[in-house]
Amino acid sequence: MKIEKINITPDLAEKMLNNRESQSTALSEQKIDRYSELIQSEQWKPEGGVITLSSRDKSFPNNPRDVFSGEDYTIFDGHHRLSSIIKSKKTLEMHTAFVEEEDWDAVQELSNPTGILNAIVLLMSMSGETEVNLNEFFEENPAFLEIYYFCRKEYEFERTYPVHERPAHLILFGKIWVVTTLLFIFCRGEFDITDQNSIIANEYMKILIRSKDVISDCEKTQTPSAELIESREIIENNPFADRVDKLKKIVDLFEDWRKVCLAEMQELGLEA
Repeated sequence: MKIEKINITPDLAEKMLNNRESQSTALSEQKIDRYSELIQSEQWKPEGGVITLSSRDKSFPNNPRDVFSGEDYTIFDGHHRLSSIIKSKKTLEMHTAFVEEEDWDAVQELSNPTGILNAIVLLMSMSGETEVNLNEFFEENPAFLEIYYFCRKEYEFERTYPVHERPAHLILFGKIWVVTTLLFIFCRGEFDITDQNSIIANEYMKILIRSKDVISDCEKTQTPSAELIESREIIENNPFADRVDKLKKIVDLFEDWRKVCLAEMQELGLEA
């Protein structure tokens, strides 16, 4: 899988959407209208996310297709954005991930390929990588899928809040794949919920996502609060700003918080 910047014209977007073997994807006209207005007014930013194209339709993964150029790919994730380009009648440069034929052995083993690939694409964006072999990635990072399925079970907040009532911080963390990527980085690629490192990482994530009052909750649990408060402010201020930049800042704050926690544990004579 690779990531490139490509110019997507309305004509190219239409061809990619028409390449789907299944046209049953339900789309929100309200979201398409909002995106197209941003594109027309030139307010759409690169942080609008990465779209994912594929050599196969994810609904029919056993049907490979011949790919000779960009217009031969089909959409894997990003239906609303392509539809918005068509409606805006403007060309847009977008970060685009390509799921190639050599990736499909790994993809077909996944129970939720869209969410998992979105998490990997976000991880690539944060690290600056432009290409990854999916088979090798899963072999070298067995904790990644474990963290993804843990997050799906632990953080089912999407079902808790209707979109129109969602708190500002859940605009960023309203997707399991965003939480997965961040927790994977927090845990440094290894995960065991009984391990101290994983416990510390998950505690930060729980407060960051679930807390309605970070200061109060930190006081109740005697948890250092400064980094958590700043992280929450980063999330809530301009919630539609570049998510990669926001997440990188949160990772740095978490590392500072981890050091404070470990130092306090050592002072108390606890294992660190």
